Amino acid sequence: MKNLFFLLLAAAAFFANCGPATVESETSRWNSNKERIGKLGALYPNFKTVLQSVLSEAETKMKAAEAISKQEDKIKAMGEANTAASPNFIYTLEGISGKIKSLKDAVVSVQQKATDKSDANAAWVAAMSAEGTIRNSEAKLLAAQPTNASEATAVVDAIEDELDASKKRLDDVAKVAAGKAEDNKKSAEEAKKAEEEAKKATADVVCAYCKKSWPAGTKECGGCGAPIK
Repeated sequence: MKNLFFLLLAAAAFFANCGPATVESETSRWNSNKERIGKLGALYPNFKTVLQSVLSEAETKMKAAEAISKQEDKIKAMGEANTAASPNFIYTLEGISGKIKSLKDAVVSVQQKATDKSDANAAWVAAMSAEGTIRNSEAKLLAAQPTNASEATAVVDAIEDELDASKKRLDDVAKVAAGKAEDNKKSAEEAKKAEEEAKKATADVVCAYCKKSWPAGTKECGGCGAPIK
C-alpha cells in the first residue's frame, strides 16, 4: 500500500510538470527536496544526521549530473539525484505531524458523535487509546537516533502504522455511532409522520357546502344534509 502511495506521488509530480522532465523541472524538484530536508531537520533534530547523510549522497549525484553535457543523460542523472534526495521515509516523516493532528481531531469528534451509553463507553476507550498512541508516537520521534535510511524507515513506518491503527479504531466507533444516529433520526421521522396521520384521521370534517364541522367519520352533514367526502 505504501509503495503504491509513493508511486502515485511520483506520478503526480510528473504530471504536475506538464510532461517529461527537463533540466528546469529537475532543478525545481532539487530545490524542493533540499528545502524539505532542511525543514525536517529543524523540526526533528534527532533525524538531522540521517537527513544530512541522504542530502550529502544526493548532492554528490547532483554535482556529477550537472557536469554531464548531453541533455538527455543530464536530465536522467538529475532525476536519479532527486530520487536519492527523497527516500520514502522522508515523506512518511513529513506526514506524521498531520496524522497526529488528524488523530487529535478524531478524538474530539468521536466523543461528540457517541450519544448512547455503549457508544460513549467505546468512544472513551478508543479516545484514551488514541491519546496514549499520540504520546508514544511523539516520544518515539524524540527518542529516535537513526543513523541511516533503513533505521529511519523502520522508526517512522512503525509510528505511522500505530497512528493509522488508532485512527481506524476511532473511525469505526464513529461509524457505528453515526449509523445509530441515522436510525434514530429515521425512527423519529416515522413516528412524527404516524402521529400526524393519526391526528388527520381523527380530525373533524368540514361540510363543503355549509362549512359546518362534524366529527371524523361523518358521512352526511347534519346541517344541510349534503354528503361529506
